[in-house]
Amino acid sequence: MRLETIENIPPVKCKSVMEKINYFFDWMEVVPKYKNIFVIANSSKVRSEHIVTGSQDLLIVFNYFNHEIVAQHTGDTVVIRRQFSAQPLFHGHHSPLNREEGRLRYFALSDYYDFVNVDNVKFLDPFDAVFCTDFIPYVSGGKMASSGYTLLYILNHYLQLPIAGPDVHMIGFEFAGLSMHDWEYEKQQAEHFIFSKKRIEEEKE
Repeated sequence: MRLETIENIPPVKCKSVMEKINYFFDWMEVVPKYKNIFVIANSSKVRSEHIVTGSQDLLIVFNYFNHEIVAQHTGDTVVIRRQFSAQPLFHGHHSPLNREEGRLRYFALSDYYDFVNVDNVKFLDPFDAVFCTDFIPYVSGGKMASSGYTLLYILNHYLQLPIAGPDVHMIGFEFAGLSMHDWEYEKQQAEHFIFSKKRIEEEKE
C-alpha cells in the first residue's frame, strides 16, 4: 500500500515565483512521511544495479542523472535542475520521463533569491517549484552552495522534527567538482547532519 505523499499537496498550478517557492516548502512538509529518501549525486560512480528503491521511497536526482535509476523506481521522483534556461527540459536527456502519472516533479534551484524575485519569470514556467541556495547559511567567502549540499541541508532541517522520519541515503557524494563551491566546507558540515551521523554509527557497528 502506497503512502500518501505527493498527493497530499494540491495539484500544481503555480504561476508566480512565490507560488513555486511556497510549493517547495509545502512539499518539504510531507517529505518525512516517506520510508526512505535516496539522494543521488551527479557522479559517474553511481550504478543503477547498486540502488534498490521501493514504492514508498522518494528518489531525488540532479541535472543529468542516470536514466536507469529513475526508470526502475516505482515511487515518487524529484528532479532538481540548477538555474539555467529550461528550454531543453523536455527534450534530449529529460524527454523519456513521464510527468503524466503525477509521481514526478521538476524543481528549479536558483543561485540567489534575487535572481527569481520577479513574478512570472519565463524560464521557470516548466518547473513545479523553486528554491534558492541562499535559503541556507553558507559561511564560505565568495563561494556558493552546491545543489546537493543545499538540498541535504534543508532535508536535515526538516528531519530534525521529533518524529520517526525516513532513512536518508546519500549516494555518490564525493564533495568535489566545480571551484565555485567550497567542497571541504560542505563535507565537514554534512558530517554533522542527522542522517550522516546515523550512517557513521551503523558503519562502526
